[in-house]
Amino acid sequence: MNKLKKSNSPRPYLSWSQYHIWKSNPEQYKQIYIYGKEGFHNQAMRLGKTLAQRMETNINTDDTTLEQVAMFLPHSPKREYEINTTFKKLPLYGKLDGFNPRSKKKIIREIKTGTNWTQRKADTLEQLTFYSILVLSKYGKLPHKLYLDWVPTKRNEQGLLEIIGDVKTFETNRTMSDILLFFAKLKKAWSEIQTMTQTEYSIIN
Repeated sequence: MNKLKKSNSPRPYLSWSQYHIWKSNPEQYKQIYIYGKEGFHNQAMRLGKTLAQRMETNINTDDTTLEQVAMFLPHSPKREYEINTTFKKLPLYGKLDGFNPRSKKKIIREIKTGTNWTQRKADTLEQLTFYSILVLSKYGKLPHKLYLDWVPTKRNEQGLLEIIGDVKTFETNRTMSDILLFFAKLKKAWSEIQTMTQTEYSIIN
């Protein structure tokens, strides 16, 4: 095992992926962020990554269905837009699938693959609330609109996931009440992560 750096957290910030893994499985978080083990990847995650890479690089592929989706997906001036900020003394970091930093009315776009996205899920997706906090912290106001662009998938005869070739968009928003309620969860998770990190590092060192 590589020598671990002493710190009060594995990263100097809290990202959406960290928060999501911590809330879902603290042991998995520990193995990934403290001990450097590879994270869990399934077909859906790999497919989503392939689509994200295609949209970010804008390089055509031989996959006609993927190219069809790339053509249908709404355009954003910036892809994989990074925001590194501090909100109420909590360091935060995230990458927005789609964003226009120069627009007065900030709009966030998030691309999702899968088989069962609905308006209700878009309205309650904490990931979009997290990104709203990033924008609020950096630009001083809540996003004007949030969009979840859904790329449906299905399993083929071999049982493998594949993109259907369609795109459906859900429009949603977040209020300051949403922000404050979710921020309380972020603060709690950050505190728990720091406590766990200190415990593990004391054992290792």
